[in-house]
Amino acid sequence: MANSKQSNRFLYRGANLDLYKTGNVLRSKHQGAFEYPAIYGEATYGGGWTYGTSDANAVLRHQLDQAGFPTAGISTTPLYARAVFYATNGPGGITYETGYVYKIDRDALKTYGVREYVVSEYAVTPSVPEDDEIILVAPSGVLPDDVIVEIIKIEAPSPNRTR
Repeated sequence: MANSKQSNRFLYRGANLDLYKTGNVLRSKHQGAFEYPAIYGEATYGGGWTYGTSDANAVLRHQLDQAGFPTAGISTTPLYARAVFYATNGPGGITYETGYVYKIDRDALKTYGVREYVVSEYAVTPSVPEDDEIILVAPSGVLPDDVIVEIIKIEAPSPNRTR
């Protein structure tokens, strides 16, 4: 999505009930630098990878195949409906009766030194293009509470819920 920051003041992060209960919704899976080396067999020519260790490679690895690789980034989307999807769905086809969507104020991110990486600006072919994913990297590895505008409780409409 071109110029995503200009058109969307808010970002969203969906958390299924299991993630919500951990209290780690706003914490990255890895503390430290947001960087990753290009590794033979993983990096593809023309896929956006750069030589050596870089934040561009970290963006690509973070979103690659939705494998959940631990980076210092936190996945978000400017699309509320996609956040609702992640709030009510989990790995292996698990669906959740209840989930939560965190509404994040993009204008507040800079105040706290939170960097944004728009995946489509790095990945030639994003793993999940419909997410229009934006990875947030906070200096401490945790998004500050002050960037959260609202936490919205989601009730899944499907009668086929498994959790």
